[in-house]
Amino acid sequence: MDYVHQHLDPRHVWAVEAKQRSPFENLRGMEPITVFQKMKDALWIDELIEDKRICSYYQPIVSIDHERVHIVGHEILSRGLEEDGSIIPPFKMFEAAQIRNKTFALDRACRLEAVKNASIIDRQLIFINFIPTAIYNPEHCLASTFALIQELNIKPEQIVFEVIETEDVQDIEHRDRRRFKMPDRDGI
Repeated sequence: MDYVHQHLDPRHVWAVEAKQRSPFENLRGMEPITVFQKMKDALWIDELIEDKRICSYYQPIVSIDHERVHIVGHEILSRGLEEDGSIIPPFKMFEAAQIRNKTFALDRACRLEAVKNASIIDRQLIFINFIPTAIYNPEHCLASTFALIQELNIKPEQIVFEVIETEDVQDIEHRDRRRFKMPDRDGI
């Protein structure tokens, strides 16, 4: 990449992942070399997910009744942690995850960490964000989230899944059919 940037115009250099024994097999998959650079630059998100370097913040959800403030629940917000402990904003995490095709994996990791941290909230609502298209991907769907909720004995009626607004849901009927039914305590 250094050579390309110093001696060539990267916008006109294309590349493709290739096997040594058949280097011309995937020529139709060629992309500008800048795409590969972005993927390399975003590699840190894979490590963040694998190392579970995600922390949660609690944002109170309040109700005001006759000038009295009541906390009715908490939205659990996820942030990434750099190796030195500094905070990574969510937009930066999800941007890198999108480049690396790890959006569902990051969303799942954030949901599971949120549930783990929600176990200390007693009787109040717990708002957890999720990417609505996660329900299309069995590996990262909400089943693992529901299983952890049961394992930690969190009351299902406390959980409110909040659909993030940044995602364009194509199949609204599929989402509505899923309705996120929580298995009962006996697993039936």
